[in-house]
Amino acid sequence: MESTTVTHTTAHGTLTETVQAGPHTDVVVLAPHGGSIEPQTAVQAQQLASCIDCPAWFCRGTTTTDRSAFSEFHTPSHKLTAEQFPTVQQITDTEPSLAVSIHGMKESGVYIGGRITRTLQEELRSVLRQRLPDTVPVEIHNRGSYAGVLRSNIVNRVTASGRHGLQLEQGWDVRHRHTDVCPQAVADVLTTAVTGSTTTGR
Repeated sequence: MESTTVTHTTAHGTLTETVQAGPHTDVVVLAPHGGSIEPQTAVQAQQLASCIDCPAWFCRGTTTTDRSAFSEFHTPSHKLTAEQFPTVQQITDTEPSLAVSIHGMKESGVYIGGRITRTLQEELRSVLRQRLPDTVPVEIHNRGSYAGVLRSNIVNRVTASGRHGLQLEQGWDVRHRHTDVCPQAVADVLTTAVTGSTTTGR
């Protein structure tokens, strides 16, 4: 895999999609809504990928008009395709065993979802609960728009099994006041899980 950046330009702004190469291709980190779409998520994805030396795929959207980057460039995760975002195919071709997708949400706190094992979700929740203030809610979500459980969701779809995606939704407070906490917590949990073979294989 090579590092690649593709730029898409509209009448209202620019969206760049980037694949950042990494040696440990068994895991991949995604942030489809970075830049001004869901601020700090692309930064966090790069940080997490750096921690575990794995590839990352992230987008950054910015606008030059009054139209918000979210309105202009937000594509729901279950609708992200290689036709729209050509560099996605580079991630899919590596057939990672596990994928992590980092998002922002309007609610406060952290929601943990995806089709990854409940055991790993609970381990991550426990670590985050220790590292974030008591006032910050940390919940596991298996239903609803933040759950990330659809097989068509990119975080599940790019994995070899189609079911080993971990989706992380964060409120503004977590992304801006505790920016480093989630990436480091995920890195610590995944490192333990992968070495202990608790994430399940291909």
